[in-house]
Amino acid sequence: MDPEDDRTVSQLCKDFNISRTTFYNWQHDSEFMGYVECLVDNYTSSMIPKAWKQIGKKVDEGNMEAIRMLLEVKGKLQKDSASISNNVVFFAGEDELPK
Repeated sequence: MDPEDDRTVSQLCKDFNISRTTFYNWQHDSEFMGYVECLVDNYTSSMIPKAWKQIGKKVDEGNMEAIRMLLEVKGKLQKDSASISNNVVFFAGEDELPK
């Protein structure tokens, strides 16, 4: 679950005292993989506040990609094919760019 864990399959098996066969069998076990997905979800959910903080910093810097992403996620961005081609963005319910 930790993207910084760069152990090989062999190292993982040794560390957890399991065979490589067991390791690969578990990958085909839906109950085990459901558990793994739950761990991954918990790990990534814990990172959301950090992500919002970084997006906020980029918005404060005037980064248009961050502004656009924030507004899309919050449902405040309306895309219009003519406005997109002219690099104009309309904000739903907003009079100005966020500060």
